[in-house]
Amino acid sequence: MSRPNKEEGLEIPLNLMAGLGEASRVTKFGGGLVIKGILTLFCPTQRIGNSVLWHSLFNDDGSRISYLAADQSSCRRALIQDVDAACLERSRNFLGWAAFVEVHAGMCNTFVYSTHN
Repeated sequence: MSRPNKEEGLEIPLNLMAGLGEASRVTKFGGGLVIKGILTLFCPTQRIGNSVLWHSLFNDDGSRISYLAADQSSCRRALIQDVDAACLERSRNFLGWAAFVEVHAGMCNTFVYSTHN
């Protein structure tokens, strides 16, 4: 499918993204929506037309992540007036984009993402 707004990242169904993060629901927190698992947190960063761009957060040491990480990260989170539950039901979802990614295959439930400038 084409990307008319030049969305970058992996196009992924919302339920699959949540499943990868071992999360079961979208939660309203701090004026916006998040999808939180034990170790991961997905934050919408932008809505472009019928698309929502998401950023994935995790702690480098593999520890539990707090809801507070949504507002403490360097990503600019979209708030509820831009991305609400109704738009998620009909949107295309794009997860992160990095110029460089390291995947350590064979490590049990551990993914390492590195961004290099």
